[in-house]
Amino acid sequence: MRSSCFAILLLCAVCGLSAQRSLLSGSFTMEQIVTDIYGQLTEDEASDVDYEQLYDDLVYLAANPIDINNADDVALCALPFLSQRQRDDIRYFVSMYGEFHGIEELQLINSLADYDIRNIEPFVVFTSKIRSSEVDSVASWRDGLFSRTRHVATVRSDYRSNVDVSPYYLTTRYQFTAGKRLSLGVNATKYAGQPWSRQGFNHYGLYAQLSDVSRVVKRIVIGDYRADYGCGLVVSSRWMSGVSQLLESRGAVGLRARSSASQSGSYFRGVGVSLKPSSCSEISTFYSYRHVSERDSGQHVVGFHAGYVWKHVKVGGTVLARFSDIVKPYSDRPYTANYNTAGRSVVGSVDYALTFKNVEFIGETALMRNAVATQNTLSLMPIAMLRLVVMQRYYSPRYDNVFARSYSHYSRVNDESGLYLGAVVNVKNSIRMSFYADGYSTRYVKSRIYQPTVGFDYVAQVNYQPRASLSMDWRTRWKRGEENYMAAGGVSYSGRLVDLASLRYRLSYQNGSLTVGTVVHGNVSVVEHGDVTLGASLSQSVGYRWRVVSLQGQMTAFHALDYNNRIYMHERDVLYAFSMPVLYGSGLRYSFNVSWRIVPQLILQLHVAQTLYDRTTSYNRHPFTARLQLRASI
Repeated sequence: MRSSCFAILLLCAVCGLSAQRSLLSGSFTMEQIVTDIYGQLTEDEASDVDYEQLYDDLVYLAANPIDINNADDVALCALPFLSQRQRDDIRYFVSMYGEFHGIEELQLINSLADYDIRNIEPFVVFTSKIRSSEVDSVASWRDGLFSRTRHVATVRSDYRSNVDVSPYYLTTRYQFTAGKRLSLGVNATKYAGQPWSRQGFNHYGLYAQLSDVSRVVKRIVIGDYRADYGCGLVVSSRWMSGVSQLLESRGAVGLRARSSASQSGSYFRGVGVSLKPSSCSEISTFYSYRHVSERDSGQHVVGFHAGYVWKHVKVGGTVLARFSDIVKPYSDRPYTANYNTAGRSVVGSVDYALTFKNVEFIGETALMRNAVATQNTLSLMPIAMLRLVVMQRYYSPRYDNVFARSYSHYSRVNDESGLYLGAVVNVKNSIRMSFYADGYSTRYVKSRIYQPTVGFDYVAQVNYQPRASLSMDWRTRWKRGEENYMAAGGVSYSGRLVDLASLRYRLSYQNGSLTVGTVVHGNVSVVEHGDVTLGASLSQSVGYRWRVVSLQGQMTAFHALDYNNRIYMHERDVLYAFSMPVLYGSGLRYSFNVSWRIVPQLILQLHVAQTLYDRTTSYNRHPFTARLQLRASI
């Protein structure tokens, strides 16, 4: 079965490549660009990512684009794929040479490659620049509130065969927006594997956000919201904590309503207010009460942030206090010994940034009782086509803040020292080469490694996009770390070295209504005093859009019998749902998507996927997933 699956997929890939030579170049749709950006931000190994919020933010941004001629740095930070240098270059061009008149004029900025401009296009507009004398003539808050309203309602139902009890998932959500002034929504979710609760659904969410209420009141959030300041050592609800965050230097978003229907994630539930006393200063305060985890019956959080910007310097301070009603002890596992079990804790930090011409320095230093954490990043751009990044981090063993989400090799910002070196080179706006090396060490035990450890991670990637309709990339990666293993005659908590080397090639082509994608992935795992194992996968996807119907199918053949050789594969899914299955064993996985725009305001979507294991894999069933979603907007 395995050999025949690979042969079939290889034939599909070759036929797809042959057909591409005869196809004319086409343009990407907004939805494809949004999906591509999502893939960039989440292409590394699975982590605690709020997929729904990420996609919702990008879709909202497409519906409410940024006026690039009048945007300040805070507004441009909403574009997660722009670096600080690129944002500065855009604002400098407008101030020195006047307004942009179209997307093609962005090619005049040397730090923006064609790849960046393609990503920007769906999220920006170009209007005449507002002079300072015209500010008072801008429409009032009430006029802006009712200038444009939108209602969106979504109902989604899932069936998951690998869940024995209550295999059905159900979620409903409603969103209302009025221009850029007001957004509110409500959602309710019943999770697969959990019975209906006494309140009906397992999770309810409600949010409201008011923006630009007055000259001083910048934002008010009520219900579920996110908070993100500094480098995330005190509080962050960012989409992800990964390498791309460092390379792109995304800015903090402050307080913002959370529309996700997921119960997981570092979000708050309460009220928050952001004030802007002057054009250079900002003050935010927020309060939250919610059940954060099974360990806490309830948790109160009070936070405060103040920031000041003066020319090229940014300075801010954040304080967060947490009070839990009841705190249950962690498990007796050795790696939980340094976890914070106090019912009350206070953590504070100072974040700072210095931007001058081709140099950017950002960092944050945080303190809590008997613990310190610091992260500092230096970014250099000696020439327009080259960017260098150096990041140092140190998280002491006793620093354990549940609301911290920042760059770390492990899942918690705790007990880690590391040095990151990265470089990005743009060649003729069609080739982008990325390199990074990350080394880390710990002083105490961690999950899956019960002794102090040292490891590293090396990555090199080349992206090539000769035209808008064709793109491909090659990536190679080498990781070395230690882990526990089971010795003969019992369990031994000694560590042994594990080396994992991987290669990946990815191709995407789009011509009008036809989209073709191919991904080839291979890896080898070398275990100290153990076996050498191999893993490989070949994935082929084909999509076609015909009038009001969009179809896409994907098939992946894989062979990775050891968990160390597991392969993460991104699949296209319905809106607000994302598939990134972890493939190991041996077999074939297929997925199929249908999107039918019944009327312009009503979309019906279906996603079906299943993994078929061959007889050599010790699984007694083939997991099957089906999703049906109906979305209406007026």
